[in-house]
Amino acid sequence: MASGILSVSLSALWKHTVPEGTIYEILEKAGVDNIPLVYKSGVIKRNLFGYHLEYLVLVHCGSSIKEYLDAMLEEKLDPGLTFSKVRAVVNGTIRCPTQARVYCSILHWDISIGNVMVDTSSMVRVIDWGYGKLLPDAGLTHEAAAHRRAVATKWQLEDMSILATSKAIHQSLTGTSLYMSIPVLCGAGVRGLLDDFESLFYVILHALSALENSKDPVICAFDFHESRNLAMVRTGCLASEACFLSFFGVTRCSDALHKLLCNLREYLFVSNGKYIAPDLVVDPCTPRGTDVQLLRGFIDEDMMSLLQDKETPLQT
Repeated sequence: MASGILSVSLSALWKHTVPEGTIYEILEKAGVDNIPLVYKSGVIKRNLFGYHLEYLVLVHCGSSIKEYLDAMLEEKLDPGLTFSKVRAVVNGTIRCPTQARVYCSILHWDISIGNVMVDTSSMVRVIDWGYGKLLPDAGLTHEAAAHRRAVATKWQLEDMSILATSKAIHQSLTGTSLYMSIPVLCGAGVRGLLDDFESLFYVILHALSALENSKDPVICAFDFHESRNLAMVRTGCLASEACFLSFFGVTRCSDALHKLLCNLREYLFVSNGKYIAPDLVVDPCTPRGTDVQLLRGFIDEDMMSLLQDKETPLQT
């Protein structure tokens, strides 16, 4: 963290949207890791032509994952160090939305290359929770639910249980299309943790592709024209474990990093030995039979336990 450096954000949000400062306060009180430190936040105007005007003052979080990996290219780091840094990004970015979903019933909804920040000590922070989706507090501990109500009172909001909806119903203007999951690109009505994980997968691949200085300026898997078209292109690009990295512009990486990326692909798109990306295009609600053991060695053991817990909602 760059000590003493603050980042100021001023934003206009729909007045019926929970202010981003509220989301950060809930996350911080619940002990969610890898979020930015909020120095000060508040609402300046509650009804400005149908919007509320909000401000946020955050402690500086470093640079985007792409800029972070670009710096590694300039430093010509050895492959082992590159892997350890990418592993830290994966671990931190999986940890943050998972804890947010389990501890607070909140989904991020917009994991993108500009929202995963890394500082010089390799600390990862997931920022920009302005589109964060608040879910009902039925699954929360009594303490967490009580804190949510207290935050609502402090911010002069309606009861959080009224603002929340029973499911993470997708809103078409929410998220960054280039990093959306295949189900969301194909019109999934409900979004969940696995959609955020899939977005993270694309973010890492896109950032790594920048290290390659690819001769082809247009990377097939990131050539966006239309949502459903991109989903079908990615279905083809991901079909072969042996070839998928080249379609995402990643042509060279260490054995350890290659294994990490292959395991993430299998975790997201292989269920009971079957490649299911085509099924996700046809039916975005297709269940994903995720094997958490594929992530062993790449995420911390406490996260392994949390993802293995049958009570952890991955697809809603």
